[in-house]
Amino acid sequence: MSYKILFIILTLKISAAFSITYVNIYEKNFYWLTSTIERNYAPLKYKQELHQFSWAQTKAEYLAKARAVKSETEYWVVLNQFLAKLKDIHVGIQIKNDIGESLPIQFSYVDGKTVANYIARTDLPKTECPIQVGDELLRIGGKTPSEYRNELSKSQDMGNAESNLQALTLSFSRGSLARGQLLSRNNSTHVNITYYSQTQNQEASCSVKIIKDEEKEKTLQRPEPSASVSFSARPFLEKLAPQVQESEADEGYKVGGPIPTTKFELPADFKAIAPPEMFSMEFIINPLLAGTFAHNGKRVGYLRVSSFAPFYTVDPLSNFIMALRYYISILNETTDYLIIDQTYNSGGYLALADVFIGAFVENYDYEKHINFRYKTNDSVIAHYYQAYNTYLAEDTSADDVTFFGDKLFEDYKKLIADEKLADGLSPAISYLPISRKAELDLNKKYYPYISAMFKSKLAQQARARMIQGLPPGLDPRMSFASYLKVDVTKRQVYTKSVYMLINEMNFSAADLVPATLKDYDRVTLIGTNTGGAGGNVTPFFSPDEQLQYLVTITSSLMVRKDGSHIENVGVKPDIEFKETIEDYRDGFKTYLSRVLAEINQ
Repeated sequence: MSYKILFIILTLKISAAFSITYVNIYEKNFYWLTSTIERNYAPLKYKQELHQFSWAQTKAEYLAKARAVKSETEYWVVLNQFLAKLKDIHVGIQIKNDIGESLPIQFSYVDGKTVANYIARTDLPKTECPIQVGDELLRIGGKTPSEYRNELSKSQDMGNAESNLQALTLSFSRGSLARGQLLSRNNSTHVNITYYSQTQNQEASCSVKIIKDEEKEKTLQRPEPSASVSFSARPFLEKLAPQVQESEADEGYKVGGPIPTTKFELPADFKAIAPPEMFSMEFIINPLLAGTFAHNGKRVGYLRVSSFAPFYTVDPLSNFIMALRYYISILNETTDYLIIDQTYNSGGYLALADVFIGAFVENYDYEKHINFRYKTNDSVIAHYYQAYNTYLAEDTSADDVTFFGDKLFEDYKKLIADEKLADGLSPAISYLPISRKAELDLNKKYYPYISAMFKSKLAQQARARMIQGLPPGLDPRMSFASYLKVDVTKRQVYTKSVYMLINEMNFSAADLVPATLKDYDRVTLIGTNTGGAGGNVTPFFSPDEQLQYLVTITSSLMVRKDGSHIENVGVKPDIEFKETIEDYRDGFKTYLSRVLAEINQ
């Protein structure tokens, strides 16, 4: 009996020796977070070398802070400050019971100054605050803009100096619990701002009301492994820009959101390309604006793409592809050169970025196309395996199987071989064959559906007109293809000169597009260096029921044809072109003419 008792005592002692006792739930969760990053964060070694920081020291520093945390709110602050050390806009958290706040005014950083760029007059009437677009902000909440940016930078760091200045300035107008930065500090309902009035030529002050988002519980769904690496995160400017409803009374240009508006006035002779009425009204809302105008005897095309993550109710990828192909077909026939405007496009779906690139290159080339180096895990392998099975389907064309399917299988074998280079990442592999699936889905699934919808609408229209005694209108026997006059089931390619406007608020997919088009030698880039968010994202769900949140982690690194990375580096313009403070004050009246002057030099 004594031996049994001794055995039990020894067993308990051994178990205790190998168990971990946590100071609190925050320490336990922090261990989970750091191990998740170490297993899945692709740029970890790259960041330590690029920014000369020690992961081990940073982890130890913030582990001590996590142990000292007394509340969830404190923990979110610690997490945001910790994740900011990675200098990666893709990395962040979403919490279940988030609280969002915004101001009905937005500021931009330009010419070394902080100026108002957008005012929602519905919520900030002139009678309460006569600040104008272009007025310089001097103090906000008792701090200078520089002091406020320094404070915000503890929880936000893009790893790119120019992008940081702009993004942090935009963050003056947006706060949330998940970011560890609420505007309503000490239960305040307003924020005091001091600015220099252009009209009064003196300092002025006013109080701006803090607008609270609906305080509703978010449902955090565990991601499907097969979908976890499909797309980059949704637009990051949504986190930075106030989500207030635009109205005719509003002034300036609101940064963020998918609506394809422009900062500058288009020429008086600008003619927008409108898809056929039934196509545009019934089936599609898209972040694209296209049209033409004349300049110096040339026909100029203009294509605004405000996001690669459109908001649709049915099928975002197929709708975007159909609209893009429609516009490109007409632009190629009616213009001499094209200006693509993707300024303030904060990224989106990798698949749509690849489809967009395909509208400007006649032949895909894996050597020139952006590739990815993965922190290989089961979800990445499963994603490539499932995509490869798509190309084994009986209705997949032989050309698709040869060009896309074979490449997928080649890259899949690299992944399962678990080949890792010195930095622990896979060799460079392509995402293009996976993006191609979006086009296959359009033709196999969505196009037949939309064609049937079209026939149904025609029949309804014919019956309604007959009842009303009106002429028949469109022939109800007409096909969707003959109605459009453009074959949207096939890739349409623009073959003439292309110029692209880029800036420091382009991230992720909006880094990938100009980089790839440049590597194909298909574009002249005009503007400022892009933000440099060079990878795609995998979400991970916290296992702690008491701390429910999602953390997004960069699971790959984009690689250009010369072997260089985009992360924290971005894409350099061929022609540097910056906004000026006068642009904000005169409504960007000379902006486009200056762009055209650069093109025609």
